[in-house]
Amino acid sequence: MSMIFRTFSQSFEYAQVPAFFLYACFPGCKEPEKENKTWHMVEDVLIDSQNVRVVSRYIQFSESADSSLRAWNKTLRQRTEPTRELQTDLLDPAIYEKGLLIESEGQVLFENDSLMALEYRLIRKSGNNESISFYPLIILKKEGTIAITPEQLWPDFDRRKLRGIYKQKTDAFNETAYELGVHTILPFCFSQDSLIVYPGTEGEFFGRNRISVPFADLGISLSAE
Repeated sequence: MSMIFRTFSQSFEYAQVPAFFLYACFPGCKEPEKENKTWHMVEDVLIDSQNVRVVSRYIQFSESADSSLRAWNKTLRQRTEPTRELQTDLLDPAIYEKGLLIESEGQVLFENDSLMALEYRLIRKSGNNESISFYPLIILKKEGTIAITPEQLWPDFDRRKLRGIYKQKTDAFNETAYELGVHTILPFCFSQDSLIVYPGTEGEFFGRNRISVPFADLGISLSAE
């Protein structure tokens, strides 16, 4: 165990961003691209020993991409690196008996000249326990930053419509985050025709519940640019 943890610790000097990610295509969604001329997928097997396996798959911009995009590579890699919680797992002797599998992957759900919408999903399995978490990331290419609320992309977006949709599906969300004029961070992503939201983790950058809402139901659309 000590050899594994030592190798683990030495391999990840940037382990500060709390996120592992894996994307899986859901019923009815379009299969996302695996790569294109400006970006590709990298797979790292971080740990594969003593009944513990950790695999990370993440996007990297290629040499053919603009330098402003390549500057995101470190961030995209860091977002799949180990967390404090995983380091704690590896110090627990019971983990090596129950087994631990963590698979993470990021996929591009939408891209044009201005935007890149990535969704990451983490699946963690140990014994009979399994957990799934989602981590969206919206890159605003021209601004060199990220979007943390839908209003950044759609200034007239009415988040109260989400509240009505959520009430039909779950009570586990913060209703006050969906008042008009409120600017609480809403974890979100999007595909070609739908907004993807994660009720219950308002104010955070991840989600545990995933709902896909057609743009038409929200009165919004994507620019062709």
